Amino acid sequence: MNIPVGAMDEAPEVVRADFSQPMPKGNYSVVAFEVEQKRNQKDTNSYLRIAFKVIAGPWKHKRLAKNFMLWMPEDLADPVTGEVDKKREQDAKDLQKRHEGDFKKFCLQIGLKEMVGNSDELLDKPCVVWVDTKKAGNGYPAKDEIYGFRSEAPDVSEWTPPAPALVELDDDVPF
Repeated sequence: MNIPVGAMDEAPEVVRADFSQPMPKGNYSVVAFEVEQKRNQKDTNSYLRIAFKVIAGPWKHKRLAKNFMLWMPEDLADPVTGEVDKKREQDAKDLQKRHEGDFKKFCLQIGLKEMVGNSDELLDKPCVVWVDTKKAGNGYPAKDEIYGFRSEAPDVSEWTPPAPALVELDDDVPF
């Protein structure tokens, strides 16, 4: 066997982050890979959960999620009196408005300017998010949180878009 080992290029060392630690706050290039409409724990409201993964840098492959509260709670009535709690109603409207703004920024950054007709339209389109650590509290550990969507171009140098899905043709249909 005559293999010139000395002439082989050494593979560059890949520096990876410790995913068990929170990410440093900053901008990260991501793509959405999963979209799901879910119910909250109290089963009073639906929200849109979008899962993202980092596509460049030492945090590549790290997963994050953002919940968008796009719908008002179904029951804003006080459980005792049955009357609508005006403060709770206003808080819900404010939360919904803030999340609608975040969702709109996300959609605009990935090139969706009109109605989103299908959740697949949100997937596999690079964008930039601002991430910081949400402090631990109420029995939950600290975690990485997406706090905003940025307008700068994402770093796609380490990302390969998925291959388009193949459409099966019906061979029984005459041309």
